[in-house]
Amino acid sequence: MRPILAALNSELAPDMEIYLIKILKILLRNPLNRRAIGRVGLSALVEALKRLSSGRPVAAGELGNAVLNACYNGENVGLFIEVGGVPPLCVLLRSRDVDVIASTLGALQGVCYVPKGRHEVRGDIQTMSLIATFLSSSDPLVRARAVGCVHNLSADGVSISALREVGCIAPLLALLREHSPEVCQAAAGTLQNMSRETASRNIILDMDATPMLLDLLFSADVQCQVASIGALMNILGPTLDEERMQQLKETLTDGLVLGAIESCVFEPNIPP
Repeated sequence: MRPILAALNSELAPDMEIYLIKILKILLRNPLNRRAIGRVGLSALVEALKRLSSGRPVAAGELGNAVLNACYNGENVGLFIEVGGVPPLCVLLRSRDVDVIASTLGALQGVCYVPKGRHEVRGDIQTMSLIATFLSSSDPLVRARAVGCVHNLSADGVSISALREVGCIAPLLALLREHSPEVCQAAAGTLQNMSRETASRNIILDMDATPMLLDLLFSADVQCQVASIGALMNILGPTLDEERMQQLKETLTDGLVLGAIESCVFEPNIPP
């Protein structure tokens, strides 16, 4: 991979540049290559990203996909942050190209998996605002990547107020109606995390989130069901005394069982 990374930071014809980036992206799907890239390789990747983000956003977006693949290795996430990889990704979010935005959000989702990455991203208010805006994108992949970023960001209590202030709650509630189980699960999980903060919990209650989360109990996806229960417990729990809290737990458990039964009975894809 090193010859490819070195070539990316030399004078190349645009077509050759894209060709090499796609090769690099494919190579980084391999766990052995991800482990081998190291600090030197990631530094070269970041330098290329900085150079391309201003004048060649489409090429930089493809490079963002390579970053996403590299960041499936946890050690690479920390190294990528240390060599200055987050700021050029944030610049790419300002692109008008949907594919560039989607690939950049995917890379940022990986970055936000670790505390240092979350710290870097939430410190840029413009980037946080853009991520919140992309929750309502007309493109399904952009929405999915954006909610993945927000879900990872919400793992830190200090990020929750920032997410609330940039207006994430309303679009997260809308995403509970998505057809994609992964998106519904991430949205419910984010609401579960955000409802740990009183101000966010009050907004979620005022927006009548409870019926939408209850609907997820009857999802065919177990992870959606579990995420909805966690969110409901956090949202409703603080308003209840001990006896009613126990009743809520029993009710949600019954709902989970009924949802599982319904998904088995009415699942259309189970062969006879």
